[in-house]
Amino acid sequence: MNRITGINNPAYLHHTDNKEEANGKIDGDFTQHLQDCGLISTLFSISQTKEGAQAIEDSLVIVKDEDENILEYNVTFQGTGETYTITQDELKQLKEPDEDGRQYATGDDDVAIFERAMEMCFEQSDDETLREILNNYPNENAPDDTLYGVTPASVSYLLLGKPFETIKTHKDTEEFKNEVSYFIPDKTYAIADFYGNEVELKEGHLYTKMNKSVDDKYLWLKDNESQEKFIINTEDFCNNIFNPNEENATEHARKMLDNFEQNPLSNSIVFGTTGECSIECTNGSVYEFDKAHAYSVIKVDGDKVTIANASTPDNTRYFVDKNSLLNLESFWLFGSENQDSEEMIIEDMLDKEAVTYYPNILCLLKDMLFGSKN
Repeated sequence: MNRITGINNPAYLHHTDNKEEANGKIDGDFTQHLQDCGLISTLFSISQTKEGAQAIEDSLVIVKDEDENILEYNVTFQGTGETYTITQDELKQLKEPDEDGRQYATGDDDVAIFERAMEMCFEQSDDETLREILNNYPNENAPDDTLYGVTPASVSYLLLGKPFETIKTHKDTEEFKNEVSYFIPDKTYAIADFYGNEVELKEGHLYTKMNKSVDDKYLWLKDNESQEKFIINTEDFCNNIFNPNEENATEHARKMLDNFEQNPLSNSIVFGTTGECSIECTNGSVYEFDKAHAYSVIKVDGDKVTIANASTPDNTRYFVDKNSLLNLESFWLFGSENQDSEEMIIEDMLDKEAVTYYPNILCLLKDMLFGSKN
């Protein structure tokens, strides 16, 4: 198996220009330096949609002086309604390594601005929904770095006002019992605990395995959001929750990808690996993806899924077989499942000049899309 990278890579597609000055668009080359692929891939995914690009542009106000020199950038997040300010001098400092070697994204200034604004929001905001999201996915590997491993759900909440749906699959029961430390139900389940009391494993909550009994008969689980702890029978959990959930989660992931194909203007998806994995591409080659990394889903066309690695300066593209992706033993999928509005579809068609000279163009397009009512 060969890892496919670089300019001679058939997956390679250069999509941006060498633009740096901020304009409310993710439209220039950039290089990630922090360990925040979750943030970077989500920002990039959202920027590729019509609705998302508009939300990003609307959230940034650039303040200039009388001579058109930039003074500061004000970022107002749709989710929290809060505004965070970064001065031009601060932006220049962000893009240079500090005394610890920490450096925000270089290239397109918009990326570094949103990185820093989100970091301040994660640290300072008292917004209840945001705090619940962050508490549900705690940063345990690098607690002093707010952006390390940030969940895409928090980024989508800030930019779009709604958290991404979170899908997590494990599939291998024995691996889950012995190695995996967490579980995320794709829907809410009820089960009897060790004492016979009914407990709920809630949809989208992250449950951490605390420890196991000597004979492996019981699981100690903690709800990361509520901090509630309980003991359940391992066999009951695997038979009645784990195995059904894995089938449900994979089907949910398929439906999310299909919905993305049908409604590309208002939906974003981020794919995440939990370990190094090999994925078949549409021409039969095999891609080896990075361990514990996030990728942006850019397009779905039938069984062909286009994924971008936004962490690379050229945003390398991979053309992946959908079934190969869904058959992985373990993966994350974060995304939205909206329906493109009639108005948005019409606006997009007009923007692309799909039709040019008709006296009643809106009526024509509605008839084309949804059928004549006459």
